[in-house]
Amino acid sequence: MRTILMSAFTLLALAAPAMAEPVAGVYEVKYELSSNNCSSELLKFQRGDLKIDIKSNTMSVDIERIPLMNGAPTKTGKITAKSKPKGGHTPVSGMDGVFSVAGRVQNGLLSLVFVGEYFTEVGHKALCTQSWNISGTRKDDAPAPKK
Repeated sequence: MRTILMSAFTLLALAAPAMAEPVAGVYEVKYELSSNNCSSELLKFQRGDLKIDIKSNTMSVDIERIPLMNGAPTKTGKITAKSKPKGGHTPVSGMDGVFSVAGRVQNGLLSLVFVGEYFTEVGHKALCTQSWNISGTRKDDAPAPKK
């Protein structure tokens, strides 16, 4: 009888919908280049801060040196945002880019795919594309230093 009850509780726990984690905050992240079909590595990232802000029905993702990316917040912890379709200036002279991120926060970890498409004139075919895997943790969740 005890085994049956434990099995039933286990099934109920697994069947319960997962609670979405809050995604807004500042994350300490690392970037790993996953693909690059450009003639050189146009943008290089090491470690840094990534900020996700949610105001009413708009989510913004802010990565240093990149145009602000916007999307709609979800209740499931998923993150999808894109810079304006007209593109934004990049650190490379004469080259604009459209940037996007997609991923989620799960078990306290941020996991995103970040893509940059580069143009000399937006609306024309992309010259090249770079993508990175981004992972990190929320700065607020970092353990407090021990005294």
